[in-house]
Amino acid sequence: MSQLYFVVTRGHNGGEFLSYLINQSPDFENTGKLIYEEYHSFMGTHYRIDDDWNLQDWDEFQEYYNQYVRQREKPPYNLAPQYLRELFCQWKKVRRGKNLCLFLNVTYYVPVAQMVHRSNCKAIGSIMNLPNNPARHHHIMMEFDPTSTNAEEGPNQSSYQYQAIIDQIKDWHEEETQHNYDHFDYVFDHSRITDMNYVLDMYDHLEITPPTAEHLQKVIGDYYHINRPQHEFTRKINQEKVDFH
Repeated sequence: MSQLYFVVTRGHNGGEFLSYLINQSPDFENTGKLIYEEYHSFMGTHYRIDDDWNLQDWDEFQEYYNQYVRQREKPPYNLAPQYLRELFCQWKKVRRGKNLCLFLNVTYYVPVAQMVHRSNCKAIGSIMNLPNNPARHHHIMMEFDPTSTNAEEGPNQSSYQYQAIIDQIKDWHEEETQHNYDHFDYVFDHSRITDMNYVLDMYDHLEITPPTAEHLQKVIGDYYHINRPQHEFTRKINQEKVDFH
């Protein structure tokens, strides 16, 4: 019987990349053409994976997910239970025997994870772990795109001093450590993305069939290649010794 899995986290970047990785399992839907959302800033262009890549065959389901479940206008990105219940009803109309993983953009993890579990679905957490993350620039290139953040919550200017980038990753990490992750079925640490054994262990923890290591290496490699650091600040921030305490 097919099942929905949800990556429950704040921030599209890590969340939709993680749902993309989970959907690489042979047990999951994985039939669409990859779609990138482009984020332009003075540091270049960041290409974020868009969950729509895997929903292109189901117009009604895709429209409902985007309008009522994924696209919340501003923090705290509350997700009302009735919207999630209706999404399950929509899923019953289209499911084809395989699972599907989707991203939920929220800032309050516990109530949403509990809501997911009440529907007999899986809730997966996601952390950037910026002190140890070799690709911090993925985060800052989205956060410092003038069009990607609400003016009341984050960067919205056309350029910044380097110190502003350091301050931002410190603030993000501080907030990340304050969340409760006890209600997740699994929590993925993006700083360990180059450890293939760690990435493959995720599928074992979720009790789903893993893709081959070769396939996973290509999928991750392609994403990290297209989003390789190019601006001076992006290269510098990945090497910076930042005091996160």
